[in-house]
Amino acid sequence: MTGRGLDTLVRELSLAWCRSKGEPSCAVREEVLAEQAKAAEGIERSDGVILLKAPTGFGKTEIWTAPFFAQWLRGEWFAPRLYVVEPMHALLRQMKRRMEVYAQAVQGLGLPRLNVAEDHGEVAKPLFLYGGHIVLTTVDSLAYGYLARRVQRWREEGVERGRYSMPAGLLASAYIVLDEAHLIQDEAYLGPRVLGKIVCDLASAGAKVVISTATVPETFLKHIPCLGGRLTLGSGTVRRNVEVERRKGVLKAEEIECGRPTIVIVNTIERARRIYKQVRCGKKAVVHSLMRREDRERQLSRVLADGKVAEDAVLIGTQALEVGLDFSNLRALYTETAPVDALIQRIGRVGRDGGKAEAYIYEAEGDAPYPQTLMQATREALEEELRGGAALTSWEDAQRAVDRVYNEKAVEELMTRGLAWYGQALGYLQELSLFSYPPRGEVRIRPSSYITLVIADVKQDGDKGRYITEEDVERGAMKMSYTSREDPRINALLQKVSTAYTVRGIATAKDETLYYLSELRGGWDGVEVVVVDRRDVEELYDEAGLDVAQLSGGGQKRRGRGRRRR
Repeated sequence: MTGRGLDTLVRELSLAWCRSKGEPSCAVREEVLAEQAKAAEGIERSDGVILLKAPTGFGKTEIWTAPFFAQWLRGEWFAPRLYVVEPMHALLRQMKRRMEVYAQAVQGLGLPRLNVAEDHGEVAKPLFLYGGHIVLTTVDSLAYGYLARRVQRWREEGVERGRYSMPAGLLASAYIVLDEAHLIQDEAYLGPRVLGKIVCDLASAGAKVVISTATVPETFLKHIPCLGGRLTLGSGTVRRNVEVERRKGVLKAEEIECGRPTIVIVNTIERARRIYKQVRCGKKAVVHSLMRREDRERQLSRVLADGKVAEDAVLIGTQALEVGLDFSNLRALYTETAPVDALIQRIGRVGRDGGKAEAYIYEAEGDAPYPQTLMQATREALEEELRGGAALTSWEDAQRAVDRVYNEKAVEELMTRGLAWYGQALGYLQELSLFSYPPRGEVRIRPSSYITLVIADVKQDGDKGRYITEEDVERGAMKMSYTSREDPRINALLQKVSTAYTVRGIATAKDETLYYLSELRGGWDGVEVVVVDRRDVEELYDEAGLDVAQLSGGGQKRRGRGRRRR
């Protein structure tokens, strides 16, 4: 077997994932398989940090998972754990399912049963990166775990106690994949710079790190000075069978045609909610970050059938939809203008089975949430070398456009916005050491931070007070970002509910984990988890998620704030 047997693994993983989606026929292209196996061998033989770059839909996931599974076949080891690091929570759902399909498939080749675990902000019981052979996590969880900033706190006899976690040893001996790495960016380009330092520290200590991407710009890679080999696949790939048309004006709901598997991606949650409510198609769903996890899954179930989008369904969402989704039968895309790398990802969602598809690019209502510099550069590229977007179906042309938009001047302009944060991060990393408390002061990997908002049915346990269950957290959690504690959306939410809570203690009763609550008074400074009763947000939350339009203006304080709910 070629590729030290890796071709067999890549083949089995590809076929298993294809069958799990209910495809009528599954086959592997031999010429692509040979390229995949060679790349997998390159990863296996590499040390430190390696770049894996290939077009959307080329099979990068099978490439970087095969070396990990191959350890059990040959009895030759380089890492006991695989950390799959995603830049967005929305990617974790499908990736977990994919890893579970893979783990089951390799059992047929003689491997033992391998556990797949999750560790991120929407999991009720954080593992602190310790659980599972394969651990799905986020960039934030991995970075803040390494930086000793992930802390589990509780109160005992009136005293706040906690456990700092710094799994540097685990990470240094692990196999780490930064999936969809081009999304690890922000308006101050802080994430690529700080994460580059962490990645190089881990690699120098022995970790094997793969940066997996379709469109990462060269200006991003300059912040990873320890980058070793580069594996670039798919050069000369046949142009996708997607017809791209740039349309004037902003997207209106009545322009969305029904009757074929369609995806609509807009730039803001407010826009996604509005289009979802206005579109006339019978089967429709909306997905964005400010939805309870249970509700996101319920929405998706409305439009999915046998692992595909139903023939007459429309799936609407934000950036949460532009990567990671692998529904091969999507035939139409309606999208707002976004930075060129985001447009490439969005167009990559349609026609993945080789069938003909169409993509329509509209003007955005505004530049937010993207930097004006990148939006204007993308508009210029669309007018010039991208021929209105038609060239985006060619991977080589698209990559050139990415490097044009993310040129050194543009990135330097972004970086000036985050000089203070980057300086703090460098100072923190310099003071950070094993077997000691973490340094004092704040460290960020992006300008924004997050609180976990849990919308659940708050219950009463006699004199012990109010509580929610572990299942409530799993089903009702979402992340809300903020740049300062004066964030108007979060403050407006707290003003509009009668009572908000935070977690004061954790207990176990009849094999069930209970989270006991205390009323949140005097602001949310220092609070990481906010709990609100689902009945208390009926005017703010519906099937389309949190109504951010009601929060953007600050809102009026509701009556009864501070009264206990009976």
